[in-house]
Amino acid sequence: MDIAEGLRFGTTHLSAYQLTLEPNTAFYRKPPQLPEHDACADMQLAVSHSLPQTLKYSLGMMLPSGGQVYATASCPVPPGLTTYETWPNPVFQLVIRDLRLLPEGTPLTCEK
Repeated sequence: MDIAEGLRFGTTHLSAYQLTLEPNTAFYRKPPQLPEHDACADMQLAVSHSLPQTLKYSLGMMLPSGGQVYATASCPVPPGLTTYETWPNPVFQLVIRDLRLLPEGTPLTCEK
């Protein structure tokens, strides 16, 4: 997912989903070629960018059991660096919203 591209288009909301092969669908009848499953990948998000200012966003998550999207903490991403968000359980859906560039000198705190 390219956050910088989303910012260029004025996007304020991005969602990422895990593909689930449901019965009675074309994918279930003829599954696509999928890479080997890596359980750790279901529990982390890596964000990097090459914009000139620190990037901040609000983050929500839904567990595989479904239900509502819960707010979770996210950390600012300084220019040229990568921030890793991790959770103790697999995540079914991530909602990234309120993408913004922080003014220089803003404290870099991880918060909901």
